[in-house]
Amino acid sequence: MIKYAKSALLVLLVAASFVQTGLLWYSSPSYEESRQNYYLKPPPIGSEKFQKEKAYELAAPQEFILHQKGEHRKVLPKGDRQKYESLLEKLDRAETESAELIDPSPSLWKEMIEKRTGLELRFNHDFPPGTVQTLFNTQLPELESVSRIWIFEEDQSKELFAWFISDREQEVMQTTIKVQSFDDWIRTMGNETGGPLEPVFSDGGSEWDKENQGIPCPFYLPENRPAMNRYTFRLKGPIKPEHMKQILFRDPDLARQSLVLDNTYIYTDGRSNLQHNTRTGNMVYNDPATNTNRKSTLTEDLNAINQFMNRHSGWTGNYLLDTVELDKNSGLPDYIFRLFVDHSPVYWSDKDSSNPGTIRLSTTGKGITAYERSLRYLSTDPKQNIDELPNQEELLDALQEKGIDLLDIRWIHPGYQAVSKSDRVQLIPCWVIVLNDDERKMIPTAEAGGETDGLE
Repeated sequence: MIKYAKSALLVLLVAASFVQTGLLWYSSPSYEESRQNYYLKPPPIGSEKFQKEKAYELAAPQEFILHQKGEHRKVLPKGDRQKYESLLEKLDRAETESAELIDPSPSLWKEMIEKRTGLELRFNHDFPPGTVQTLFNTQLPELESVSRIWIFEEDQSKELFAWFISDREQEVMQTTIKVQSFDDWIRTMGNETGGPLEPVFSDGGSEWDKENQGIPCPFYLPENRPAMNRYTFRLKGPIKPEHMKQILFRDPDLARQSLVLDNTYIYTDGRSNLQHNTRTGNMVYNDPATNTNRKSTLTEDLNAINQFMNRHSGWTGNYLLDTVELDKNSGLPDYIFRLFVDHSPVYWSDKDSSNPGTIRLSTTGKGITAYERSLRYLSTDPKQNIDELPNQEELLDALQEKGIDLLDIRWIHPGYQAVSKSDRVQLIPCWVIVLNDDERKMIPTAEAGGETDGLE
């Protein structure tokens, strides 16, 4: 009897073991499922507040100049970046029609600058026309570049027009445009402006000479010293290379590490490779396998880049499109994004190779083929104090002292000059002077009577 009882108990225990194993089997995630979740949720490296929802946010114009019957003011939205972007939403996929090249007369240019109400969007660069398509539903086949966009209302017909201006090609393409509640939009812009600006042309005067200057592109300079914050940031990071491996490789376990010269480690899975320079803190990723002959539009490229960066919170600051360059080896465009603080671009010295000022990416419109960045980034809680930029008179005097002729200048706009010291970065307000040969000069506050104090 005892023998039969032991046998029954043994059978019961074995059956219970099978049941428990089955429960564990079905309740545990499979290896493949675990790996998929692993890929879908890479470790975030930045703050979600810098993520962007749409491609046009990456290619947004750097400056908005509001023209109202001879008065000119820069739009400076108070508050966070979202408020600035909300002003752009009115233009998102705005419909344009009847595109044609025009040659505005001197009298019309004079009327635009001195009498009409309108909004001038300045990129402060010559961008490919595809950049405009991230914001407008338009085609500009006859333009090779776009420098700025001028939106205005015709006084009599109340019809809205947009001028797509190429300063490099000296051409203007005009379209009609549909913007809902244009007057309300202009009023909203008017509530977010800074002090008055004075147009200064390349001959130093306030009047435009068509024969000597071509299409008018005045420098809008302030009559009074504009206030601008001076910041001191902590330099955070570096981001761990192991985290970048998890983000970039399909199977991070297959990425083997090797050491080469100049403190550079290379991780490769036989398909793509990640280079990490431990001295500069920079990384370069390349995936030749995704470098196909597929042709994608600029909008498709920026959408693919934004989705990729948002997946791992790769925007460690407010980065905007700064330059589009053609890679001679791959034939693909390289997109260089620059860090902006308070709607102003930040520039490091070219000698500082470890700075987080730019991020370079390339894509086929689907996969990322190249990714280059610093693994250091700025903190989100800087110290700040109020500074002042030179006014128009002081700036023109500083340019004369430096021997810089206005005829040699393409753009003048506010920006920040970054000075690194140990684990801190100070952003000094300055005027950025872009010359015709693309050389960049800085005139910081110190050169107009301001103080250059050290990092705190």
